Amino acid sequence: MGKRALLRQPRSGETLYTHFTSKVELVRAVLRDKFRELHATLEAITPHAKDDVVTALKSLLAVVQQHVQEIQPSFVRDVRREAPDVFRLVEQLRHDAIQLHFGRVFSAGQQRGLVRKDVPSRILIEILLGVTQVIVNPAKLAELKLTPETGFQITTDVILEGVLTPRGRASR
Repeated sequence: MGKRALLRQPRSGETLYTHFTSKVELVRAVLRDKFRELHATLEAITPHAKDDVVTALKSLLAVVQQHVQEIQPSFVRDVRREAPDVFRLVEQLRHDAIQLHFGRVFSAGQQRGLVRKDVPSRILIEILLGVTQVIVNPAKLAELKLTPETGFQITTDVILEGVLTPRGRASR
C-alpha cells in the first residue's frame, strides 16, 4: 500500500486497522515505502557515476545521511526491542540499497582508476554497511559521544579517503 492509500480521506468508520492488521504491519508498510523512496533517490544518482565517481559517491553518502537523520534514535531503539523482525527488515533493506547503489559506483570508480582495485568492491560495501550500522545505533553513538551528523561526517571522510585512489582524492 502506497502513500496515497495511507493519506486518502478515510470512509466513515474506517481506521488504519482496516488496512493493517497491527501497529507492526503499519510500521512495516511505512518503512517499505520509505525505502522505496530512498531507492528512487539513489537510483537517480547512480547513472552519473560513469561521469563523476567522486561526486556520485558524495551524493550517495549525503542521501544516506539525510535518511538516517530522519530516524529518531528512540524509534530505532524501540523497534529493535519491540519488533526485532521489523528491525531485521530495515537492516536487510538498507543492506540491499547500499550493496546495489554503492556497488555500482565503486565498480565504475574502479574501472576509471578512481577507486582502489586492490580491495574488492564487496569488501568496501561490507565496511560501509558496518559503519552505517554504528551510525544508526543510538547507544553506540552515545558511547562514542557523537551526534548522528558528526558520526556520518567522519564516516564520509574515512570512506572517501579509504576507497579513492590518489587520483580520485585529487578530484575531490
